[in-house]
Amino acid sequence: ASTISYTWEISTASNPAWTAIGGATGTNLATNTLGNIYQNTTIRRAAYARIGTVNCNVVYSNEIAFTVDTVVDPTITGSLSICSDTANQYSVSSPQGGYTYQWFIGGVSQGTGNSYTAAAGSIVGNTTIGLQGVTSAGCSTTLVTSTITLSTPTVLTLTTGLTNDVLCPSSSFTLTVSDTQSSNTTYTLTYGSQQRIKNSSTGIATFTITGIASETMFSVTATPASGCSGTATRTVLMPIMNAGGTISTTFATSLCSGGIINAGIFGDGTASSASATLSADSSAASTISYTWEISTASNPAWTAIGGATGTNLATNTLGNIYQNTTIRRAAYARIGTVNCNVVYSNEIAFTVDT
Repeated sequence: ASTISYTWEISTASNPAWTAIGGATGTNLATNTLGNIYQNTTIRRAAYARIGTVNCNVVYSNEIAFTVDTVVDPTITGSLSICSDTANQYSVSSPQGGYTYQWFIGGVSQGTGNSYTAAAGSIVGNTTIGLQGVTSAGCSTTLVTSTITLSTPTVLTLTTGLTNDVLCPSSSFTLTVSDTQSSNTTYTLTYGSQQRIKNSSTGIATFTITGIASETMFSVTATPASGCSGTATRTVLMPIMNAGGTISTTFATSLCSGGIINAGIFGDGTASSASATLSADSSAASTISYTWEISTASNPAWTAIGGATGTNLATNTLGNIYQNTTIRRAAYARIGTVNCNVVYSNEIAFTVDT
């Protein structure tokens, strides 16, 4: 009439005494009986000879020991207040042998290794950095996270003191750099193949600019002793003349005293004339403006003819001619209200017959 009854027993590192596992009375121990294991644990089965409700002479099975690997949670080292325009490196404070560490930015995996470098410009706002280790046995550490704060870059203002940032050829100007901080700052100016550096702790630096021959972009990077660097650019425009063109007239160049020049003086291509031209190096915004000038026997200094600002000079502009008179056209390279480097046409002399 004898049968066999079973119980299952557990012994742990913190409670080594053998203890019956509640409800575990079958030949086998179900997989979900023990739940999560956090310490070294040993299992055995007790078998009893039984008749009715009487259990006799227990006999134990072999023991199965489960060893829990010790897991060390990682610590992240590296700056958590960063500048977006520089690379930032992070590392595991004390990497454990046999561990594989995986890095996360904003919850997205960035690969594995004992260190991770966030490339310049890759982090564009506040975010989290995460780190998790996996042991050689496949056990995972806690996913530890820290918050990365993106610092505000230095804000620069560049001023030239030029009207509409227009510079005439062979002229100079002062480029002024200003920002809102007062720590010791290195200002690096770059334009063309030139580079100049100044230090200032006042938030202001000035550069005298000479020798500019065409439109130029100026770039200044401010690198403060503490905080993030910043860069600003400003483009200086330059209108440049190439040639003043030629003027011509179909009127005879000699006339009686009191006579009128009754044919136009052309500069637009009519009668073998030619318009003035801009240099290929002139800024795209450049245009050409004209004035016409007169010189007479009694007043040889060149004087602007009022209202004469076209490509051609109208026939009735000069009125009656009583003395020898010479006419020329002045052409200016122009952007906005700024006229630069005048170039003159040929001169046309009118002789008054005595």
